[in-house]
Amino acid sequence: MIGFIIGVAIFGAWSFYIVNVINKVVFKTLKFTEELNPNLEERFKPFERFDRKLWNIKEMYFCGIFLLPLKIAIIMVVMIFLTLFLYVLVGFKPNAHKEEYPTWKRNSIVYVSRVVARIILFCCGIYWIEKKNAQIQDYDKDYPLSNNLHSGKSNRPPIIVSNHVTWIDIMYYCSCSHFPSYLSKKEVQNIPFFGAAAKAFQCIFVDRESNENKHEVRDAIRGRGEAIKEGKNFPPIVIFPEGTTSNGTHIISFKKGAFENVLPVKIFCLQYPIRHLNVALDVLGQGINALLVFCQLKNNLTVTEFNTFYPDHLNLSHEKEDDWKIYARKVKDIMLAAMPEKKDSESGFRDVKEYESIIFPIKKEQKNQTQETSTPTEGNQSKKED
Repeated sequence: MIGFIIGVAIFGAWSFYIVNVINKVVFKTLKFTEELNPNLEERFKPFERFDRKLWNIKEMYFCGIFLLPLKIAIIMVVMIFLTLFLYVLVGFKPNAHKEEYPTWKRNSIVYVSRVVARIILFCCGIYWIEKKNAQIQDYDKDYPLSNNLHSGKSNRPPIIVSNHVTWIDIMYYCSCSHFPSYLSKKEVQNIPFFGAAAKAFQCIFVDRESNENKHEVRDAIRGRGEAIKEGKNFPPIVIFPEGTTSNGTHIISFKKGAFENVLPVKIFCLQYPIRHLNVALDVLGQGINALLVFCQLKNNLTVTEFNTFYPDHLNLSHEKEDDWKIYARKVKDIMLAAMPEKKDSESGFRDVKEYESIIFPIKKEQKNQTQETSTPTEGNQSKKED
């Protein structure tokens, strides 16, 4: 009897807590999503939320109360299992991710990780992924058919290029047959769960604060491409050339990382048809976005996979500084043709950050206060040193 009463009390407390959290997120933090701003600058439109009135609040309450704890528990269990599995398989050597894995080890990592990623997608409400195959020549009339006929030790694409909508994108690629690696911040190596996975997936780690590291990353991508071409057992690299996420209505400006080496790329287009919630990350933040995603009974994902794009006919060179722009424009045009409902935009990371400071003025005020507080301190320190 006492156990039953305690259980009812815990359930009641959880229900009260999660309903209040959802109410705060939906009706306070994200209140700005209820109406479109007709005076919004064009460069901010790829990041504007527009789906608030489609949300089913009752469904969110139900999922938050009954399903969210179960989903969190499942994800924690499978992530802990995956981490332990990867540590046992790959070991604790700091440079293990730079070595070529034997086939049995590579396959073991792929199969187990794909199952875990599929479980996480299931928790996201994505039970079935609609897949489509497309040919580049159907969307680019200038693309020669002869480009598809390549001989060599391996015809696997060294780079996968994709539009970027949300963190769920990564879960999809971890569940697909190509099972690529990623460009990742070097700090990720030290994060529990994710660090072990990033190393086992043979990610290329990036120091974003180092200008010299940009050249190292370029050379690492080229080296990976050459290794794959030679038939070595390395995974391709998935690169999101937009460099950040939008609201899913636009394809924003491309960065050069995927194109400056003029390597073949395999193009993917990811779309999340809106049922109630637009799962796009844009300006929501990881925590709020994950909460909203997990509080849905169902979300949708459609994937269009192209054959490999070989840029031979473009006569490009990685030694020419601006040739990557021609390559990037070609790939972007193909993606826009495959997703005609999306608009072309040259907005980028700086624009989304500026838009965040407009819709979340509290963050801007806190940032200004921090700067104002730090400035006198630095001045006083200078006086002391003088």
